[in-house]
Amino acid sequence: MAAFPRYISYIHAACSEIGDRQILLANLFDEEHGEENHPELWLRFAEGLGVSREESRRPAALLATTNLVEGYFDLVKPDYAVGLGALYAYERQTPEVSQSKIEGLKKHYCIEDFSALQFFVVHKEADEWHTAEIVGLIKRLDQYQQKAVINGATKGPQLLWSFLDGMMSICGYI
Repeated sequence: MAAFPRYISYIHAACSEIGDRQILLANLFDEEHGEENHPELWLRFAEGLGVSREESRRPAALLATTNLVEGYFDLVKPDYAVGLGALYAYERQTPEVSQSKIEGLKKHYCIEDFSALQFFVVHKEADEWHTAEIVGLIKRLDQYQQKAVINGATKGPQLLWSFLDGMMSICGYI
């Protein structure tokens, strides 16, 4: 989770229009500002699962995780429109996924502690606004750039699916 704000930073840095950069900066600000920053909320979630902060901060030990993190960096670094597409695909699914995670954590793991669930509570709402803002940015792009957005919006979820396939494989489900 600590890498996600850096993805936004790369997209922000690649953007040539100041008004659009300000929108991305607001998203990045939401991710990293204050004591309730999103990496901190993720650490609280991990603690709610019984995982220490130190363990949560260790470099990825699983190839599937490394491939996901590095794959997103490779995707967002070189091209603003591709990065924007990947960001859109990620942010677009997050509210629904967050709601599902909250329900599943409560039902199947009896996790009720707000500090453990806060990461998902925040993302359930904040990423609806982030998605709407990103759609506005995409609409301002020319036709060529919008094709690049589609490329990013396709490759981003593929990275996530490969990660999830890796987790399923490690757990012996595939």
